[in-house]
Amino acid sequence: MRVVTFKISEELLEMVDTLAQATGLSRSALIRRALILLLKGEVEDRLHVERKVFKA
Repeated sequence: MRVVTFKISEELLEMVDTLAQATGLSRSALIRRALILLLKGEVEDRLHVERKVFKA
């Protein structure tokens, strides 16, 4: 796995840490999971739009 560095606000970091602690995930695992869910959702949204376009 590669290391990625990025900047986030203190408020967002606190939210990440709170949820990570509540779920028993590490900070990195939580961020990975959130990115995966976001990206899957984006792909599904785009496929849904493309299906509508091709049906018309």
